[in-house]
Amino acid sequence: ATAIFHKTTKWPLSLTQKTLYIHLFRRLYECLFVHKFRPESEMHIAGCILGIGHYVVLPLAFTRQSTHPELSLFSTICFLWNFWMQWEQYMHHKILANMRQGSTTTSRPAYGLPPNRRWFNVCLCPHYLAEILIYASWAVLLAQQE
Repeated sequence: ATAIFHKTTKWPLSLTQKTLYIHLFRRLYECLFVHKFRPESEMHIAGCILGIGHYVVLPLAFTRQSTHPELSLFSTICFLWNFWMQWEQYMHHKILANMRQGSTTTSRPAYGLPPNRRWFNVCLCPHYLAEILIYASWAVLLAQQE
């Protein structure tokens, strides 16, 4: 007898995809609740379109996943690295946002020199460095799923 209903297997999100969605929702949270934008801030339309387009298209790079994902020691280290870099980026965004607290809405923020905290001791833009390292971990993780 032939089966009328075929059992379909729905693969859950891979761990790599979960790290992406954590990143996306964390960045949304930061934009809404951490960053301190001035009311008179302006953004060029091209930058706005590119920024929104980036976060719309980014998940498409994660759609292809292995049907038999294996969690090796190396991929576990990459996942831990990804989470650590996301935490570091968040912490540095908080530091930068707190530096703006003393500025008024009519004056430009007087950042001055970066604080001697966390990665600011070794680089000027640690939040961007963390972002690069997040994307590097995804590149490694996605390459392993091929």
